Amino acid sequence: MKKGFLFMILGLLLMACTSHKTVLNPKCLELEKHLAELKNEQHSNATRLLSKISLANSVGMVSENSLEKEIEVTEAKLNECNR
Repeated sequence: MKKGFLFMILGLLLMACTSHKTVLNPKCLELEKHLAELKNEQHSNATRLLSKISLANSVGMVSENSLEKEIEVTEAKLNECNR
């Protein structure tokens, strides 16, 4: 009897833990979508961006990758939004 009761409670706790998902507000969802698009663009254009940044750095016009900076800013906004 006690084992059955304990297994039932354990099962309920397990179901509660696995079904728990954080509900994001629409602004957070948009930020998450934008971040995914930025990361996808970063991966697909890595060589083109690298050559562009290298050329700009040699001229002294750009000091850091603007796409990477935008990703960092978006990640920070998303972290703040999820709090």
